[in-house]
Amino acid sequence: MPLLRINIENILWLGKKMLEPRLLESLYSVRVIGRSKIAKYIATKLNIDTRTAINKLKLLYKLRQNESLYLTIEYFMSRLNLKVAMIITDYSREELASKAELRFLRSVTEIVPSGYAYSFYVPKDFELLSNLPSEVANNVNDVIEIHERIRNRTLASLYGVDSLMDLSKALSEDSFVKLKNYMDKVFSDYYVGNSLMLGLEDASRVRFDAIDLGIIKELEKDPLASLSEIASSLGIPLGKVRKHASEHIPYLIRGVRIATLPIYDEVLGCSFMVVIKSRDVFTVARVLEGLVTHPLFASAGLRLDRGEGVVFVVSPFFLVKYLLKFLELLGMEWGFEVINDRVRLMLLSFTGKYTIPYRKWEEYVPKMSWNVEDLKKIFRGGKSGG
Repeated sequence: MPLLRINIENILWLGKKMLEPRLLESLYSVRVIGRSKIAKYIATKLNIDTRTAINKLKLLYKLRQNESLYLTIEYFMSRLNLKVAMIITDYSREELASKAELRFLRSVTEIVPSGYAYSFYVPKDFELLSNLPSEVANNVNDVIEIHERIRNRTLASLYGVDSLMDLSKALSEDSFVKLKNYMDKVFSDYYVGNSLMLGLEDASRVRFDAIDLGIIKELEKDPLASLSEIASSLGIPLGKVRKHASEHIPYLIRGVRIATLPIYDEVLGCSFMVVIKSRDVFTVARVLEGLVTHPLFASAGLRLDRGEGVVFVVSPFFLVKYLLKFLELLGMEWGFEVINDRVRLMLLSFTGKYTIPYRKWEEYVPKMSWNVEDLKKIFRGGKSGG
């Protein structure tokens, strides 16, 4: 009997039945990896037994299998000596590729009505513009740097599970009243609003290596993967993965976060990007941390050397002005500015999207501290010698 494609009504029903707000929100603070350890963590947080926690995670997996909810890992890019550099240009991918080598390209997004946004993973001290041919650099309309990425962590207990599954709920006036109230809490509670910056101050003498990078790459694809699955994918001994999972990874990851939601399909592939500024980088970090608790604020990025951030918002075209006004009003209250000439409408249909870079590492590593031979072996499926 052929498998039937699950329609939106079935997804809504499955989501409401299986997605427990407390379960999802407990994943946001996970600092361990491996399905069994995550289950133990969930069991402690929810005051349930481990077997029940495992069953709850299995139900959550069904939502992913139905392509209605996709989870990923959030990690400190700066601790991997990485940043994302984005350029805005009128060149199509074919035109740009004919003029410059597109190494370590992360994603390409089409801008409405014209243009493209190209994101690259680069070492944190790498100046992208100065490494592009002058013809290309002179035709770049904007450059945006992201030193730390902040992914969505919708508070289903606040906005309701429906807000993840039903666009009308996410767009309701009630949901924005709740977001405004939550932002008030972010700016009144030091710990609520500073989780990212406090995490960056979490001093560690850990020296991260190629295995850590490989583990993060696998967790981006499946944050609930077992350690044995990760070891098999990387082609390295399970013992090494266990050691790094225990001694290194807790200092790298911030938790399991949301990559895509069912409601994103309902906005007809539209989103917009807006840059915000403040005199204080802590203010920008708090704003971004607060906004991504709402389902429409898909992700954000923070620049650590100045008070600048970028927010990616999933929204139908007709609501863009309303959402920008909402951000401007928040800015007047909490001391940040929406840069209107750096707002860009974007299509969600990526022409390319990848996890952290792992091809041709021999060309990339001299700017970093990685062991080149280990990287080559791990990312080609061989065994590591270190």
